[in-house]
Amino acid sequence: MHGCVLEGAGAGGTTAVVIEPARAPEIAPLIVEAYGLSAREREVARLVALGASTGEVARELVISPWTVQDHLKAIFDKVGVRSRADLTRRVMGAAGAPPG
Repeated sequence: MHGCVLEGAGAGGTTAVVIEPARAPEIAPLIVEAYGLSAREREVARLVALGASTGEVARELVISPWTVQDHLKAIFDKVGVRSRADLTRRVMGAAGAPPG
């Protein structure tokens, strides 16, 4: 939802309100949070959803590739997926909704 006061409307003037469906990038953080991921797991999930490799995630977050893999295992368990592609689809809203 977006809103603004229209030009020339003055005090107590007309306000425009636009209601539109949320886009996947706007919803993704909410979906990830609904699964109870830790702050670091959310960072890893975000980078994976953007297409980053294990090495790229490790460099970006200044952690080892093995730590990235450990985070991915935990993320997959919490989200109920088995692959990066499944995770990306779930997070970007293309497959299912978060639990609850």
